[in-house]
Formats: sequence, C-alpha cells, structure tokens
Amino acid sequence: MIFSIRDLSFELGSMLLEGWPAFAARAVCALLILLAAWLVRRWLTHKGFPALEARSWHFTGTPILLRSFAVPVQRMCTVVGIYLAASSLPWAIPGVRKLFLMAFQLVMTLLVCEGLYAASELADLVLASCSPEIRSNKTLLSLLNTTYKVLVIAVGVAAGAQEVGFPIGSIVAGAGLIGLTISLAAQESASNLFSGIVILLDKPFSVGDWITVGDVEGEVIDINFRSTRIRSPDKTVNVITNSKICSATVQNAALRTMRPYKFTLGVTYSTTRPQLEKLQKQYQNDQQMYNTKMMEMYKKNGYSLWGACLPMIVTLVLFMVVLGAFSDYSAYTNVDVYRNMTVAYNNAVTAYAPDVTQTDPVSVTYTQAENLNEDGTRLYTRIETYESGDKLIRVILMRTANLPDGLDPNEANGMNEAADWAQIPAGDPIYEVRTDAVFAAAESGEDKTVADALAWAQENEEGKDLSRDEQAVLAMRRIGRNAAQVQYETKNSHFLWVKNIWLPDTSYQHPVQKESGMSQDLFDEITKNLEAEKSAANGYYILIVISIGSMFLSQFIMMKSQKAQNELQTADGRGQKTQKMMMIIMPIMFGIFSFFYSAAFSIYMITSSIYGIISTLLINLVIDKKFRAIEEREIQEKYNKRIPQAAKKPESTRNGGKKQ
Repeated sequence: MIFSIRDLSFELGSMLLEGWPAFAARAVCALLILLAAWLVRRWLTHKGFPALEARSWHFTGTPILLRSFAVPVQRMCTVVGIYLAASSLPWAIPGVRKLFLMAFQLVMTLLVCEGLYAASELADLVLASCSPEIRSNKTLLSLLNTTYKVLVIAVGVAAGAQEVGFPIGSIVAGAGLIGLTISLAAQESASNLFSGIVILLDKPFSVGDWITVGDVEGEVIDINFRSTRIRSPDKTVNVITNSKICSATVQNAALRTMRPYKFTLGVTYSTTRPQLEKLQKQYQNDQQMYNTKMMEMYKKNGYSLWGACLPMIVTLVLFMVVLGAFSDYSAYTNVDVYRNMTVAYNNAVTAYAPDVTQTDPVSVTYTQAENLNEDGTRLYTRIETYESGDKLIRVILMRTANLPDGLDPNEANGMNEAADWAQIPAGDPIYEVRTDAVFAAAESGEDKTVADALAWAQENEEGKDLSRDEQAVLAMRRIGRNAAQVQYETKNSHFLWVKNIWLPDTSYQHPVQKESGMSQDLFDEITKNLEAEKSAANGYYILIVISIGSMFLSQFIMMKSQKAQNELQTADGRGQKTQKMMMIIMPIMFGIFSFFYSAAFSIYMITSSIYGIISTLLINLVIDKKFRAIEEREIQEKYNKRIPQAAKKPESTRNGGKKQ
C-alpha cells in the first residue's frame, strides 16, 4: 500500500479518529494546506509585490530584486504548500519523507537561483560609480552580466549537487585542475581577454580616437575583448591583439587638447574635508577629470589602488579555500563518527569471542563442491570452529582451496596434508551466540553487563516474544548498541544548543543522519539507541541570525569608518550608495552560506566578522591618533613661523644687556 492506515490516529481537541477516518482527516488537512498556499500566492501576485514595487526605495538594487524574485517567491509558496501537504500524509513507502525533503530543498535552491539569475541588472550597479562612458559601454556590461549569470548557475549547480549528495569538494578540486589546464593551454587568449578588460576600464583611448601604437597609426574603429581595430590613413584596417597594446606605448592624439589644462593638485595630511568637497563640486559633471585629480592625490600621498584591493582579494581567496575545507572536513567528520561507533560496537561484541590467533579450533570439517573446475580440480572448504568455555560467542572461519579431485572430505588427515591451510587466508568470520553460555553468565551474575542486556531483551517489546536463542542474540546486540551510544555521546561534536556542529544550525536537520555509502541495516543497528537524535532538531537558526547580524554590523562599521572616502570617491557621490547596497547584500550572502553549510562554518564566519570589527576599530583608533599628532605638529610649526624673531631672543638681549 502507498499509505499506512493501520495504527493511524488523528487527534483534534477531545476528538480522536482512527483508521480510515483519521486518514480522511489528514487528507483534508493536506487540502487546506494547499488552499492556504494558493491564497498566499494570489495575495503576493495581486497585492504584495505590486505594493512593494510601487514604493520608493532608498537602495537602488531593491526594485531589481523585487522584480526578479516576484515569480520565484510565488512558486516557492506553491512548493512549500505541496511539501507540507505531502508530508502530512501517512506514507507507507520507506524513505519517501526523506525523498520529499531532498526534492523540496533542491527545488527551493533552484528557485532562489532563478531569482538571482533574473537579477542580473545588479551587476550593472558595479559600474554605478564609474564615468558615463564606462556605464554606457555595452561590451563591458555584457561581460558583467554574463559573469554574474555564470556565477549564479555555478552556485546553483553546486548547491543542488550538495543536496543530492554529490561530493562538492572533489568536484571543485577537479574543476580547478581542469581550469588550470585550460588556462595554461590558452594563456594568450586569457592575456588578450584581461588586456581588453583593462583597456575598457582604463580608457586610454575610445572608438573614434586617433592613436599611434608602435608602427601603426590611425583611427580606432572597434574595441573588443580580444583585439582592437585601427583604420590607417590609407583605409587599411589593422587588427592588433589587446595584449600587445597593453605592453606598448600608446599615443592618443585626441587627448592633446587637455594638456594646457593639466596641473598638479597637492593634498597633504592637513587637507580639510571642505577642500575635498570643493574639488568634488568643481568636477561634479566631469567624472574623468575628477578621477584624474584623485589619482594624482593618491599617488602623491603614496596610496596604491592595488594595495587597497589586495586585502579584499586575499580575503576572498581564503574564504573560498576555507569554504571547501569546511565542506570536506564536515563530510569526513560525520562519516568518522559512524566509523568509530561501528568500531566500538564490534569491540564490545567480539570481547565475548575467543581470539582465533591464540587458540586452536575445537573442530575442523571439510566440504567439497559438487562440480569440477575447468582444469579438473575441485573446490574444497575447510571449516574451523573456535570456542572457549568462558566465552559467549563461537567463531567460525572458512578457508577454500582448489585441490585435485578424489580427496575424501571425511578423512581429516588426508585433507590436512592436501594443502597448507594455515597460509590460505580465511574469509570474514562468522559469529554465533552460545545461548546456554549467555543465560548461564546472566544467572551467575558474574558479568553485570550480560545480565542487564539479557534482562532487557526478555522484557523489552523488541525481544519479549522471541525464542530463547533469539533473545540471547538480541542481548549481545544490546551490548554493542550501548557501546556505540557511549561512543557517540562522548565523542560527538556539539556546541551549546547545536547538537552537531558539522551540520547546519537548522531545525529540519537532525544530529544523527545516514551518510551516503552506508547501508541502511548497519545504520539502523549502530544507532538503535539514538532514535531521539534521529528526529531532534540540530539547531534553531540562532547562528544564522548571528552571522547575518555580525556581518551587518561589520559592514555598518566599515561604512562609517570610510564615510568620507565613500562620499568623495566619485564626483556625484554614488560611492556611498554602493557601500549601503553592500551593507544589505553581504549579510544576505552570509545568511545563505550559514543556511546551507555546517554550523562550524557559521561559527568561523561569525568569528571572522567579529575579528574584522575589532581590527577595524583598533586600526581606525591608531590612524586617528597618528593623524592628530601630524596635524598638531604642523599647526605647531605654523605657529612657530608666525612668532616674531624678537620674541625668540634671550631675555637679556631684549633688555639691552641690562639685568633687571
């Protein structure tokens, strides 16, 4: 049957339904959930999103996100309704609920990626602080949009693959090797591509300018990511790769008219904010000239753009490395927990079995296969039984060998001499519980562990109706289960409210989960005493909230500490708006990472954010003290220059050499 009706109940207040009426009540609840999801979707379609889009938002990227996520959020409502409705039904098929959960997480991930993919206009905001020429460059905009969409697709595929159970760390490592191979094979093409990006951003010349590159002179007619086309005076079109242009000296005749207006603007440490604001106001309609003056100021004061970007690049690389390391180590740790539990289980049980390397078998028998092998030999099997009076388990080892036909398995001496059986490896040992020995050990009370395990097997629902032999086996399994439980409780990785830090801090994740590659029977056996952990919530989203809050606080402090820099970064002041947008985007990204990756990674991100906050505050404090000391010294020097020379003479000289 698809649904389980037996022992099904449905309780609503004082009313209790059982059997088919309970199933009907569950079905009605599922239909009500679907109806609620449909109503929420209609409200979002006709009222929610239209009202939000009609508002005037302070952040430029908010309308873009609303438009791109309108359809995915509506579909999310339908998916959530279907998942909750399907989960409320009493499915009889094993594992169907886990399949529903995996499908739900996969679909939700794809819908989030769909919304991010549709929000490709966010990439255009990266150029918001650039000049109008760069913002209107279709080639650069196309590159940004394509790069953004490829990143979204890559993240979506990685997240979906992780939900399905693929080893993301191995895939990323393989992709890195493939990417390295491709990059080595296409060095020239990559050089041309990056050179084209540099030309588009640096703008040493534009389409229509008359330039000279080496021996080629003419008008620029096209600039793309691979090459630049120049039409010579004789109408010949010269195609020059961008890497050659970047390594050569470019003379731009179109810029000669700007030379008479070139001057150097020096800005010292004592430059006041009003002076910088005056510079911004003076060139508010000429971003290119403003950037030129700012670069001259940076260069004079020893400021390097590469030095400013290097910490961000290093941080991004470290973040990706740590992300992959945490993912791989989380998977390893979860598997290692079950490996240690299995070892503890086996050690606890095999402690009651004789050591086959230290004792001789109590009996040896032989069997032979019915059919001959193709070479005329026959397969013989040696069965060795090991047993000890003080042990509760007997061990059976089997060794096989192809020997000449005609040997009699009943003649032990002849079979012993037919082969060197001691050198033939045995197969996996077979353990058999000695029922009489188990009951005798329990009755004597010499081994309290055995006595408690047998008493449990006889009284528990799982074993009270079993036969005497089956109860003895269940008692030994109970000993192994207890050992596995103790191993888990003493070695599990928990953190405050999070029961397993190698899983996300979410309520739908459970601290004990079956890992891929592990048989269901083995998992059920070693975790039999951990039924509560299999259904308990691993966390309560607290680390996710803290990671979002810590990143928001970090971005807020950074925005405040760089307020003047952001305001004066561009002629029209758009740099500050970009920083505000990052204050919203970065916490959301950290929240997504915390939601899909382990709690340990969330703790790392929180620690990193707190470290960034503290280091930013300390660095700002040190820099403020340094610049105050410089300003005080410059003020003192100016004050000393204004004091009359007579005031600096000794007292005796000013009094004409007379003593008072």
